[in-house]
Amino acid sequence: MMPVMNGFEFITQLRQVSQFGNTAVIASSASVFETDQYKSIDAGANAFLPKPIDAEMLLELLRKYLLLQWIYDDASKDNIASVNATPDNQEDIIPPNNEVLHKLLELVRDGDIEGIIEIAHQISMFDEKFNNFAQRITHFASNFQIKLLEEFVQQYLPLT
Repeated sequence: MMPVMNGFEFITQLRQVSQFGNTAVIASSASVFETDQYKSIDAGANAFLPKPIDAEMLLELLRKYLLLQWIYDDASKDNIASVNATPDNQEDIIPPNNEVLHKLLELVRDGDIEGIIEIAHQISMFDEKFNNFAQRITHFASNFQIKLLEEFVQQYLPLT
């Protein structure tokens, strides 16, 4: 069955109902096109959150629009920081073999964010020495930094 309306139309109609005029709307899509993000905001969304959802970004948007104050214990802060950390030192990054790098590059060029994240997960599960590489890949992909991701992968491939 086809949907009656798309997300843009839904937000526009929601904003026309006085009862929901001030309701916070966070639009989300797997689309990598900035135009879709702008369309969501133009339709009346307060914010746009790309998929896959970055939990920290979602929590920040919820805090902002619902006027919440998060209370963390010290252990939670450490866990959140370690999950979202990306290695700063290139020397600590060990890339996988060229076959995997070429597969990643293909996924990057196809814009397959889910595929990229899945490969990164597989890489880190294969051997922990690849964890920093996989974290960096996941960070770029989760933030839709496609150009940076492509450059990052290419630097480990031999020149052809």
